[in-house]
Amino acid sequence: MEDVKATLEQAIEQHQAGHLGRAIPLYRHVLDSTPDHIDTLYLLGTALLQSGEFGECADCLQRVVAARPDIPDARNNLGVAYKAQGQWEQAVKTFEATIRAHPEYQQAYFNLGALMYDRGVFRDAEKCFRRGLEVNPRDIEPRFSLGNALAAQRRWPEAEQCCREVVARDPNNIDAHVALAFALVQQEKLTEATQLYQQVLSVRPEFHEVHNNLSYVFERTGRLEQALQCAQRTIELQPDFAEAYNNLGIALRSLHRIDDALAAFRSALKLQPDFPLAEYNLGTTLLLTGRYHEGWPAYERRSETLDEPPRTFEYPRWSGRPIPEKRLLVHCDQGFGDTLQFARLLPGASQRSQARLIFECPPELVRLFADFPGVDELVIAGETLPPCDEQIPLASLAGLLEIEIDTIPRETPYLRVSVQADAPVRSVLESIPANKPRVGLIWRGNRQQARDVVRSCPPAQLERLLAVEAVSFVSLQVGSDYAEEIAGLSRRQNVWDAGSYVDDFSGTAAVMQTLDLVITVDTSPAHVAGALGLPVWTLLCHTPDWRWHLDRDDSPWYPTMRLFRQRTWGDWKGVVNEAAHALTQFVETWAPET
Repeated sequence: MEDVKATLEQAIEQHQAGHLGRAIPLYRHVLDSTPDHIDTLYLLGTALLQSGEFGECADCLQRVVAARPDIPDARNNLGVAYKAQGQWEQAVKTFEATIRAHPEYQQAYFNLGALMYDRGVFRDAEKCFRRGLEVNPRDIEPRFSLGNALAAQRRWPEAEQCCREVVARDPNNIDAHVALAFALVQQEKLTEATQLYQQVLSVRPEFHEVHNNLSYVFERTGRLEQALQCAQRTIELQPDFAEAYNNLGIALRSLHRIDDALAAFRSALKLQPDFPLAEYNLGTTLLLTGRYHEGWPAYERRSETLDEPPRTFEYPRWSGRPIPEKRLLVHCDQGFGDTLQFARLLPGASQRSQARLIFECPPELVRLFADFPGVDELVIAGETLPPCDEQIPLASLAGLLEIEIDTIPRETPYLRVSVQADAPVRSVLESIPANKPRVGLIWRGNRQQARDVVRSCPPAQLERLLAVEAVSFVSLQVGSDYAEEIAGLSRRQNVWDAGSYVDDFSGTAAVMQTLDLVITVDTSPAHVAGALGLPVWTLLCHTPDWRWHLDRDDSPWYPTMRLFRQRTWGDWKGVVNEAAHALTQFVETWAPET
């Protein structure tokens, strides 16, 4: 027995020194003489876990747990071994049993939460991390993991708070700084995010992922050359990093270096063939240049770039062939503007399919699509769908119908409004002088849209436009977020607020039909005015959405639309001055209806 004791002491000494290859044979030698020695079994199981021999580790620890269920480390480590072998259910049961037997054993909460996180069950992961923090509120690791679980649920303010607490307690935690910066980016707190990324790079200058993230932020804030340099630096550090080529393409596109951008997106796809975002960016860049035939196939990856999983159906996707006497569902998969733009393709889909066409659209657009050509049945999104045989997303009709830039159905109006403005709006309109042109005005888009900060024009930048004499401006701006801006502009003598009194797009359209002109940024009312065949001027950012293309002042989608473009990134002053000059000329030629 003295020899066994000495061997065990030697094994423990080697184990503690990190020499697992020496410790494990010594533990086994001890067990040859005393096969049921629980402490040795536990130590061997632990060493095997550390050396990655998970199967034998589980065998050892199962024996320990059976003999000594009061050792929480043994049961917890057994769960870790199961997880490492992909035995998820066994791992969950083992961690849960550890928690039941030892409710104050924090590591089991953490390991169960990590397992749930890895399996994508983020809500359950959050619960586990929170329970672990109840045991030890000052433990940094589960708090950081809680922040990651909250981020995975896109609960950015809570994720930010968790990361701030970790950074405050552990200022050298680089990963927490990066996670905090990412949460800030998601909330458009780009200045602080930039500072955090730069702090990280001052400590770890070769952190390629941070260079890549910084490229994204620089592009979002118009620092295009720096965005380009960061993407290039990322590629120098990690030449096989597909995401860096995607960000490189985005920066090049924003610099209007289109051929180089296309090459960058293709490089990303060469490195990572199944990369939906890079393929989507390739598609939208091709569409931006008018190469529709090449762009539509890649545009189909759009649903895979969203935070929510793509919608699924129990019936097949329509292939474009005739399906007489069948029921075809066309459903909206994007925003209001996309729906309004692509709705013109519904008559073509009806004619091609020879089916009964069921169109599902958002409730905000239902009144606009009443009696729409080609639509046999209108369904409100969110309500129970009627029986259908095949389905297709609305925007996918463009590729299926082989739409080219010179074959876009351009007949307008293709929307018609049968309702009048509601009484409160009529009261506003009746108070406007009839001896001046009425010009509708929208300066903000939907704040939830990813690039709204780029496409929206701050109202302070509109001063030159609003100073044009002999014009009555009618605010069509909607959104409680902008109530203060709307109220501020409405205090001017030449601005009337109608947008605050409309309930849906039909109401907006009814007001538009009483106007002489609509001036708007790139947001859904631009599509309403265009689809109604009304005169509309759209103010665009430097690199606009693909549908507005580059280097032209008209739209192939809307014959009555005129485009005003930023010449440099963020230059709203130049756009507004150009529009103001054009508006002065418009006033000179305007005559009231008789």
